[in-house]
Formats: sequence, C-alpha cells, structure tokens
Amino acid sequence: MKTHHRILKNLLSLSAAEAVRKGVAFFTYAILARVLNPVGFGDFTWAMTFVMYFLLFVDMGFNIIGIREIARDHSIIKKYVNHIITIRTIISIFSFLIMLLIAFVIDRPLDVKIMVIISGINLFANALLVDWVFQGIEKMEVIALRQIIVGVMNLIGVIVFVNSPDDKIAAMLVFMLSLLLNSFWLLGYYIKTYGMVKFSYNKELWKKLFEAAIPMGVSNLFIVVITGTSIILLGLMTNKGETGLFAAAHKIFMISLLPITIIQGTMFPIISRAKTLEDKQTLLNKYTTFVYFIGGIICFSILAYSNEVIFIVFGPMYDSSSVILQVLMINSLLIHFNNSYSTPLIAWNHEKEVLKVTIVGAAINVAMNLYLIPIYGAYGSAWANFAGEISITLFLSYIAYKKIKKVYVFNYIRFILICGFAIFGGWLLYYYLDIHFLVTVIISIVIIISIVFGGGIIRVKELRNYLIKTN
Repeated sequence: MKTHHRILKNLLSLSAAEAVRKGVAFFTYAILARVLNPVGFGDFTWAMTFVMYFLLFVDMGFNIIGIREIARDHSIIKKYVNHIITIRTIISIFSFLIMLLIAFVIDRPLDVKIMVIISGINLFANALLVDWVFQGIEKMEVIALRQIIVGVMNLIGVIVFVNSPDDKIAAMLVFMLSLLLNSFWLLGYYIKTYGMVKFSYNKELWKKLFEAAIPMGVSNLFIVVITGTSIILLGLMTNKGETGLFAAAHKIFMISLLPITIIQGTMFPIISRAKTLEDKQTLLNKYTTFVYFIGGIICFSILAYSNEVIFIVFGPMYDSSSVILQVLMINSLLIHFNNSYSTPLIAWNHEKEVLKVTIVGAAINVAMNLYLIPIYGAYGSAWANFAGEISITLFLSYIAYKKIKKVYVFNYIRFILICGFAIFGGWLLYYYLDIHFLVTVIISIVIIISIVFGGGIIRVKELRNYLIKTN
C-alpha cells in the first residue's frame, strides 16, 4: 500500500474510532453525571484520577518506546512485547500493593476507598495492553475496534447497572471490567498473529528500555500532575460538589483534545522516521497545520457556547461548570500549541528536554492550585492549569527552536485570529438575533473554511501532500 494511502487509511480508522469512542464516552459520562449528581460524580472522578498516578509506573513510556522501535524495525516485535509485558506486569503488582496500602490510610469515605481499590484493575489491564504494537506497525483499525468496544461496553454497563447516586461502586466495576476484558481480547489477537507471549529477562535490553523509558515516565508523571492535581486537591480541600463541577467541565475539555489524539496517533510513526532537519521541518509544518486548524475550531466553539454545552450534556445541576469550562478551553488552545512541539521532539529522541519543561509546568500548576483553590475553588483550579501550561508554552517554544530551527508561532496566531473572530461573529448572531446556536456554529465553521482555503492558507491540492511521508 502506498504511504499516503496507508496514512489516510490510518487517519480515517483512528478518526472514526475516536469519534465513536469519544462520542459514546461523552454520552456515558453525561448519563453517569446526571445519575450520580455533582457529589457522587466528584467521588467517582476522584477515584479514577487517583489510580492514574500509579498507572504511570506501569506505563512509564514503554509504549512510546515500543511504537518508536517497532516503527523502525518490525522484526523486533516479539522480543519487545515479551520484555515490555514482563516489566509492566511486575510493576503493576507492586503498584497495586502500594495503592492498596494508601487506600486504607487516606482520609476519604469508605465508598471512595472501595472505588480506589477497584480502579486498581486498570493497572493489570494496562500491563497486558498491546495496542502500541499495532500502532507501531500502523494497523490502526485494530486499535479502532478495541476503542469502540470499550466505549460501548461502558455505556451498556452504566445504563443497566447505574440507576441512583448509590451506584458509584457499580459504575467503577463497569469501567474497570470493560478495560480488563478488552485488554485480554487484544492480547488474544496478538497471540493469534505473532504467537504466545513469554515472560522474558535480558539485562542489557531491560537497561536500554529503562534508560529510555524513565525520562518519558517522569515526564508523563508531571503531565498527570498537571491534569490530575486539580481533581485530587479539590477532593481534599473543598466540598465534593466543587470536584464534580470541575470534573464535568474537564470531561468536555478532554473532548477538545480529540484532534491531538487522532493526529498524534496517526503521524507519530511517520514523524519518528524523519532523519534530516529538512524532513523534520516539513513534517512539523504538516503536523502543526492539522492541529492548529482543527483545534482552533473546536476550542473556540466550546468556549463561545460553554453555557449551552454544559446544559445539554450535564443538565442544570452543573450550570456553574460553564465558567470553569471557558478557562479550560483557553488552556486547551495552549495545549494544542504545546503538543505540536512536544510530540515531534519525543519522536526525535529529545524526551529529556520535554521532561524538564513539563516539570516546570507541573510545579507551577501545583503551587497555583494550592494557592487558588482555598480562595476560588474549582474556578481557581482552572486558572492554575492555565498558569502551568503558559510556562510550558514559553520554554517549549525555546527548545523547539534550538532543536528544529523553526517555530510556527505566527501560523498559530493566524489560526487563532481566524477561528476566534469567526466563532465570535457567530455568537453575536446567536445572542442578538436569537438564531439557534448550532446554526451559528455551522455558519462560523463555513466562514473559517472559506477564509483558510479561499485565502490560500491551505490549498486543496496540499491536503494530499499532508498525508504523504517526506522521503
């Protein structure tokens, strides 16, 4: 299959899967939030976030290393799978035991402690997860199918087993068991294709894996600190309702990052193979163009119509989440910019530099959360996220320029202005002329597309080139 056909196939596979999965997940969380109410939803989200910190040790960047190495040499698949699964299984056992101990001593209600323990299933599910193999060999349709199955299982489970605020524990069981079953399914598919997995040990290979993984693992730790600190500290420092209100806005915030997930998953193997500075600059231009264009439309649309989005998805109990969502959307715009540099830098073995920047951002995030939460609650936590991300923007831009000799700040600003003015114009039609907000969103998007393509910022002929690997 030609390279551009393969990339297009992978892009469509991941796009369809992510759209379905995120759509189903969005609907699932909307139902869950309405049934559990802000307090129960806050407890559920707190427990889910708590396990993320232990999940980091299981992952520790091994999947990124696996993708990167397999993308370069398919012959090492079995060797890397055997050793990475062995390492991750051992780590998952120790991580679960430590999490179990902490669950008994933390000052949280019994039902929250039980949810934390159940969420530990996620550690073992991720230890056995081999989706990174299929991403490395660019068989995205396999990953797509798994993602859809997980989403559908969660939705069915929530509808059947979660019917009142007292069903928080049942909800956690639904989510964890669906993850575990799907990890087994994907592992079975791998075994059918490549043979049995063998627990393996090789001192030199393990040393190589850990040396490459630890910087990424530490970097991911601080990324989770950035994304999870707000929920953890809100649960410890404020009433439960504040946590639920922030969690509702945060779910929509995560939806806004969908373009990054799709584009990163599709292009990471291709970006990893770039060798020359010219190739890297060309691929980075393609990558940033996709992220800025699509991300700008999504972020500004949610920012302008935050009240309507919150009301439709979560209902009137969460109306205070709309202001939080607006701040998080500003943060999302920064994340789109930052990811357009961090992902290529990791692909080109500059993960240590990304780690240093992430540590600075995480430290600022935590400090600002500690300062702002007691004063402003969930709203202050949203601004703490922004403070951490803006620091990452500044330092990451500097590092990207040093390594790649180019930054695309003006390209980013151009898309921000185009999308911002177009969406704001549509909002004025909605606010003053009482036109349905969905109609005004469509009008705004049509205007953006007309300006971008009509003005030659992106040419239709170039779209094909965006899907072709630089040789």
